[in-house]
Amino acid sequence: MDFTHIVPIATTAVTVLGTVAAAIVGNERGPKDLRRIRQLAEAVGHLPEHSDAAKALHEAIGLIAGDYTDRLKEVRGRKLNSGVVSAILIVGVAAIASVYGLSTLATWLGSLGGWAIAVAVVIWIVLALAVLLAILLIAAGWRTLYAPRESMKRKG
Repeated sequence: MDFTHIVPIATTAVTVLGTVAAAIVGNERGPKDLRRIRQLAEAVGHLPEHSDAAKALHEAIGLIAGDYTDRLKEVRGRKLNSGVVSAILIVGVAAIASVYGLSTLATWLGSLGGWAIAVAVVIWIVLALAVLLAILLIAAGWRTLYAPRESMKRKG
């Protein structure tokens, strides 16, 4: 059985899954806000009803809840930036193809011996740099995955 293709496939899978997980988890602030509101509400329950501290906590709860609802409205109204999505897909497919092709070539050259080993090492270095570049491009694309709010207002 030939296991030479497992490394590029595993490398690509880890990269893609890591990028997707970071994008999903990194932008999720809702549970933190809800937890903070719950903590403040519990603290208000331990204070006298009309005290200055209770009023201040009620005001803080209102501010946090207002920010949270504003973010929810913004998230629900956003549109995907089709150009960025296309670029991410193209870069991802190109990265997968280059990892597969270059790693297969480097493995084959390495098995020949002699001068081919030096060429294989150069290919592995180029491959590592290409994967790093692809990761950076995809990460940059995730930041602009959604169309800016202003362009959505002009279109609508």
